[in-house]
Amino acid sequence: MGDEDAGPVASSTPMAFWNRKPRPVEYPKPSLTADMVLLAPGHDGGGPRVLLIRRGADPFKGKWALPGGFAEPGETIDDTAARELFEETGVTEHRSQQIGVYSEPGRDPRGWVVSVGFVAAVDEPPVAVAADDAEDAVWAPVADVAAGRYPLAFDHVDVLADGLAHPAAPAGAAGYADRVRAVGWAPAAAPPARPVASQRTVGASRPCGRNGCRHLVTGAGRCAAGHVPT
Repeated sequence: MGDEDAGPVASSTPMAFWNRKPRPVEYPKPSLTADMVLLAPGHDGGGPRVLLIRRGADPFKGKWALPGGFAEPGETIDDTAARELFEETGVTEHRSQQIGVYSEPGRDPRGWVVSVGFVAAVDEPPVAVAADDAEDAVWAPVADVAAGRYPLAFDHVDVLADGLAHPAAPAGAAGYADRVRAVGWAPAAAPPARPVASQRTVGASRPCGRNGCRHLVTGAGRCAAGHVPT
C-alpha cells in the first residue's frame, strides 16, 4: 500500500490552539494632533503673514501658536486639521497639504504627543475670529515671528519653518524659514539634542538608511526609531 493511501496524519496540537482568538497586544500609544500653517501674502508686496492664535489654556497659556488640536475618533488627521482651524479661528480652508510628522520627545509638556503639520496658502487672508480655546487670532507678519515678537508654543517654530519652505507657500516665504527656526522652541518644551538644519527634511518623507533602517524620516529630522538619517 502506498503512502498516499495512509489517510490524514493526526495532529498532536490540541484543537483549542487553532481555534484560539488572538490577544490584542497593548503597546504604549501617543496622542495625535494636527497643526495648521495658513499663510497669506503681505500688504503691498510685503513679507508673508501667518495665522496665529493666542492660547487660552495651559500649557503655554497666553503664548502664540498655530491653530490645531487633538484628533477625535472617526476622523482623518486631515479632517482634524480643518476642524481645529475652523473651531479656533472661524476660517475654512480645504486645500492644505501635509508637511511632516513632529514627534521629538519633549515637544509637548503634557506627555507623548505626535503632531502632523499642514500648510495652505490663501490669496487674501480671511477674517479670523478667536473661539474655542483661543483667546485671540491674528494674521502676524512672518518677519515679526522671526524677530521673536510672537513667541510660539511647543515646537511650532519648526512646523512654521517647514511650512514656509514648502512649495505651497507664497512666493518669498522660504527666505524666512531659517530665521524662524533659529528662534528656537518655547522654554517649557526645550528639546534634546536637535539635528542640524541640513539633516532636516521638508515635504515628502524618505527612508532613514542608517544601518539598514527603513523607518521614514519626516519634518522632525529623525526617523521613528530616533536615528539621524545617513
